[in-house]
Amino acid sequence: MMNTSKFAELKPVGPENYEIAWQLIYDTNPYLFEYFFNNDKDLLKFCLSDWWQRPQGWFSHTACTGATYENTLVGIEIGFSGSEFRKNIRPMLDYAQQTMKPAAFHHFSIAFRNYVPYLFPFIPRDAYYIQSLASVAEIRGQGIGELLLNNAFKSASENGLKSCQLDVASDSVAVNFYKQMGMEVIAITRVPYLEKNYGISMHYRMRKDLE
Repeated sequence: MMNTSKFAELKPVGPENYEIAWQLIYDTNPYLFEYFFNNDKDLLKFCLSDWWQRPQGWFSHTACTGATYENTLVGIEIGFSGSEFRKNIRPMLDYAQQTMKPAAFHHFSIAFRNYVPYLFPFIPRDAYYIQSLASVAEIRGQGIGELLLNNAFKSASENGLKSCQLDVASDSVAVNFYKQMGMEVIAITRVPYLEKNYGISMHYRMRKDLE
């Protein structure tokens, strides 16, 4: 199998990549996103595409390092320091309210505030938190994820951050990849209501200490 990462270029990406980006973001945690959007795939696609094009927020292109191959976006890494992660909560909620009808936003806000926070532990200010890491399905296993994650480790360390952290569903195939990259499970969380009603399995908080 060809190692696509040898020919990929890492660089900032623009809002015009939304048609690929929304799918990559969704792929990181499908059950969770379907819960947020009450299984409305059209709304999910519209909102993630819209939020990607915005200047702030958890899913903004401005927080993304992209991997491109033959001038096409093939992988993303969206991340923040702990303090920047918190600053981007309000913009995302504002965008949600702007882009959703009242009933959909009510469901989203209940999910966001009442249940989902229990899945995700506190993020230290001196940590780099990876919100989304994914590569397109056709080239998974060809080194793009490794390229993006190593770049995140390096950039975070150069900026004085002490660790790199992320949350991942325990049944995701990505868990073994993160372990191979030197990350360890430091917390296990589960919300029985989400597990029973929406198929959202327990989650792992994973961490790698940086030099």
